[in-house]
Amino acid sequence: MNAVDFHSDIAVAFSKRYEQSADFQERYQVWTALFDTYIQPGQRVLDAGCGTGVFAHYLAKRGCSVTGVDGSPEMIRLCQKEAGPGVSFSVAMLPLTDLPEQPLFDVIISSSVLEYVPDLAQTLSSFDQYLRSGGHLLVSLPNRRSAYRILERLGYHLTGQPPYLQHVLHYSTATSLTDQLTPQTYHLLTQHTFGGTNIIARFMRRCLPATFADTLFVAVFQKK
Repeated sequence: MNAVDFHSDIAVAFSKRYEQSADFQERYQVWTALFDTYIQPGQRVLDAGCGTGVFAHYLAKRGCSVTGVDGSPEMIRLCQKEAGPGVSFSVAMLPLTDLPEQPLFDVIISSSVLEYVPDLAQTLSSFDQYLRSGGHLLVSLPNRRSAYRILERLGYHLTGQPPYLQHVLHYSTATSLTDQLTPQTYHLLTQHTFGGTNIIARFMRRCLPATFADTLFVAVFQKK
């Protein structure tokens, strides 16, 4: 089973997490605050790895023209059930290869997807192909510096839990991601760490700086 099949199997349950999970509610708050700051109504947005479409729908309601793509047909089926004006969805794998090259997108977002792609550098390069000069790239990944992530991986090696970790290939920081994007082409505007509402993660947040406690980071880049 690969990452796409894994997420297809949990698609329905995944769609409910933004209502039921404190971690996902925190994620929603962090991301939508960035959308409100950096994305303007009328802009063309690509949601790369859109999942069940929660962010694509949010941006469409704010007046953006949104294209959502995901490797999971089941995720796209759920997206299309809720699709309204200004948003379209299709099945596509990362790195992107089959989208129309013109017009370029004003914004590309990718939330908690890049950790699963086999070739991170190639996927980032494909984003560059579809993003206009001056456009914004918003991405999140597991925080490589997170103490909780280290313990989580150790636990997985001992117990096989949580099962999604078998598909996670990349951990990163905003700095290392900037290097992969090429600093001469992209400027890091802001970064935030977040994530971790279970009891162990909350304890670490009280004991450690956010850089080493939070499980995820999101970074906003502008293409020069």
